[in-house]
Amino acid sequence: MKEAEEMTNLNIKKNVCLNCLSNLVSERENSNNQISSEISNLKNALKVLNEQISSKEFEDIKNLNEKELDAQENLLLQQFEELKNEETQTKNELDEYLNELSNLHQEEQNCWDLFNKIEESTIKLEKNKQFILNKYKCYESEIKQFSNSSLIDSLFNITCYDKYGVINGARLGFGSSIIYDEINAGLGYIVFLTSIVAKKFEYEWKNFELVPMGNYSKIIRKENNIIYELNTSGSSKNSTEKFNDALQAYLEALRELHEYLLVNNKITTIISNSDLNVKIGESDINGYPIKYDYNQPENWSQCMKFLLIILKNYIYNVLKKEEDEYKEIVDKVKILTSLKY
Repeated sequence: MKEAEEMTNLNIKKNVCLNCLSNLVSERENSNNQISSEISNLKNALKVLNEQISSKEFEDIKNLNEKELDAQENLLLQQFEELKNEETQTKNELDEYLNELSNLHQEEQNCWDLFNKIEESTIKLEKNKQFILNKYKCYESEIKQFSNSSLIDSLFNITCYDKYGVINGARLGFGSSIIYDEINAGLGYIVFLTSIVAKKFEYEWKNFELVPMGNYSKIIRKENNIIYELNTSGSSKNSTEKFNDALQAYLEALRELHEYLLVNNKITTIISNSDLNVKIGESDINGYPIKYDYNQPENWSQCMKFLLIILKNYIYNVLKKEEDEYKEIVDKVKILTSLKY
C-alpha cells in the first residue's frame, strides 16, 4: 500500500521520453494488479469472517448474558463497519489508479502523435533544404556571371581626348571641331548617370529633380517648379543665359547628392594617391566656373573634365557597392546551405 501511495504522488504531467513513459505505464499496471489482488484477499477474509461468525459455537453465545451479548454484537458491527470503510477506500484508490493509467495511455498516444508530426516536419524540411541546395547550384554560376558585369559600367564610358573630357564618345568642351549636338548629348549622358547614381545609393532629391531626356534633358527645381533645359544651340545671348542657368541648377543638384554621399560614407576616392583634389563649389568645380564664357571657353572645358572625374569616381563606388552586396548575398546563401537540420 505504501508503494501505491507513493506512486499516486507522481507528477505525470512532466515531460518524459517514450521509454520512460512506457516503464511508468508498466509500473502503474503492476500496482493496479497488486491492488486488485489485495481487494480480492480482503473479500475472502471478510467471507471467512462472516462464516466464522455464523459457525461460532452457539453454546458460547448462549452462555453469554445479555450485556455481554450486546457488547459482542457492537464489536462485530464495528469491525464490519471498518471493513466496509476499508473496502470503499480501496475501491476509490483503484478508481484513482485507473484514471491515472488512462491519462498515461492518453499522454503516450499524444507523444506518439507529436513524434509523428516532428518526423513528418523533418522530412519536409529536408526536402526544402535539398530544393534550396539545388536552386543555389543552379543559379550560382549565373549570379557570378552577373556580378562580373555591371550595367552602369557598360552604359557609361568616360575617357579623355586631347584637352576634352569624353563620355560615351561625346566631347564636352567648346572648340572648332565640336558641334552643339555633341555637347548636348554629353550633358544628357551626365544627367542620366547622375540620376542612376542617386538611385543606386537610395537618395531622394530634396530640391531638384533630374529628368534624363538625351539631348533635351532637364533639371526641375522643386521649390517653384522651374524647368531648366540642359542644352544649347549657341544661337543667341538669351540661349546661352538659359544654358548657364541650367548648368548652375545641375551643379547645385550634384552638390546636394555629393554632400549626402560624403556625410553617409557612401563613397571613397580613387585618386587618393594623386595631388589632384576635386572640390565642388557653389558655382564652380575646382575653381573652374560651371557657366560658359565665350571669352574663356577653355575654363568650361576644364570644368567638364573635373566633373567627369567625379562621375567616374561615382561609377567606381557603385561597382564596389554592387560587389559588396553580391558577396553578402553569397555569404548568406553559404550560411543557409551549411545549416544542420
